[in-house]
Amino acid sequence: MTWTVARVGFAPIKGTRHRELPEVVLTKSGPVGDRRFCLVDPVRRRALRTVETPQLVAVTVDWRDPELSCTFPDGSRVDEAVMVDEQSIEFDYWGRQVSGRRVTGPWAAAFGRYLGAEVELVACAPGDVVFGDSLSLITTGSLAALSTLIGRSIDPARLRATAVVDDHAEGRTLTDPVESDWIGRQLTIGTATVRVTGPIARCAVIDIHPVTGERDGNLLRTLARAARTGEQFLDPIFGVQATVMQPGLLRPGDRAALIEADTTVTGAAAREAANKSPR
Repeated sequence: MTWTVARVGFAPIKGTRHRELPEVVLTKSGPVGDRRFCLVDPVRRRALRTVETPQLVAVTVDWRDPELSCTFPDGSRVDEAVMVDEQSIEFDYWGRQVSGRRVTGPWAAAFGRYLGAEVELVACAPGDVVFGDSLSLITTGSLAALSTLIGRSIDPARLRATAVVDDHAEGRTLTDPVESDWIGRQLTIGTATVRVTGPIARCAVIDIHPVTGERDGNLLRTLARAARTGEQFLDPIFGVQATVMQPGLLRPGDRAALIEADTTVTGAAAREAANKSPR
C-alpha cells in the first residue's frame, strides 16, 4: 500500500511558527534547518519552553543559510546574515545539557523586547533541541478522526509534524490509526528511507493556536479521553516519530510506502518509546 505526502515543514527557531515548506532535505541527523536555533534564558541557563512562552508561535522565521529572518506580530522584521561566537554556551533542555554557540546580531534584542525578558539566541547542532527522534509524521486520517471528536477542522501546523501523509483512510479511529502499523518498520518517503520508532506522547503545545500563539484548544484533553482504557489513563499520543536511515528529499506529492518489517514495537514498548516525544 502506498500513500502521498500532503504537507512538509518545520520551525527554524524552536517554538516559533511551524512553517509549511515546498521541500525538506533529510539527512541522517534529521531535517536540515529544523530547530537549528533556540532561545535561552541566560539567567536560568535553560532553553525556552513553548508551553511556557506560547507567544513564540506567533513569530514567523525563515532560514536560508546564512540569512535568518524573523517577522513579529506587529510587522517588525529582523533580517541579517548569522554570525556566531567562537565560545560555546551550555544550557538545559528538558533535563539534558546541550552545548551551542551564541548568535551575534539583533535577534536576541528583538525577541527580548517581544517577550519582555532577556534572552539569547543560540545556534545548535542538528537534533540537539529535539525531544525524541528527529522526524515526526501524522496522517490525514488521524487528523480527520481528531477533528470529528473535537467538532472542528484542525490545522495540521498545530501538531508540528515534519510531514503530513495522506493515508486515504476512512473510518479509522484515534485508537486504531494507520501510523500504528508503521511502528518498528521502515518507510520510503520521498527519496528518503526512515524507520518509525514509536508513537508521540503529546503535551499542551497542541492547545496553542498555530498562528496567534494563543491558548485556544482542548486537544490534549480530547486525546487523553480517547487514550483512556477503563480506569487506566494512558499517555495522550498522536502521530509517530522516526529516524532517517537513508537521506533524501521530501516534497508534497511524494510517495510514501512501507518497504520492510523489523521488530514491531507494541504494548509497553510502544508506550516507552512515546516518552521520547518531540516538543
